[in-house]
Amino acid sequence: MSEPPAGPAPFSRREAEATPLGAPEAIAACGGDAHAAVEALLVMINHLRVEIAERDDEITALAARVSRGYGRGLGERTLSRLDDKTPRKLAD
Repeated sequence: MSEPPAGPAPFSRREAEATPLGAPEAIAACGGDAHAAVEALLVMINHLRVEIAERDDEITALAARVSRGYGRGLGERTLSRLDDKTPRKLAD
């Protein structure tokens, strides 16, 4: 089982400015307690990191079960050739 990434991602002021401000709503949802709002957000971030790590493990397991040729798209080309009914000459 893999562990969630250590530490938060670097803060980007540009990303913060691009998102709608929700701090007053988060604080209001915690009864006006800013400290409780920050704690709730930290719990949510940790929960999301764990969920991402679990999904990453699932993706890794699925990718391991797919053949390399099919993963590169070779299987799709083979299927399209099967649909093509054009007669071909055998190579000498």
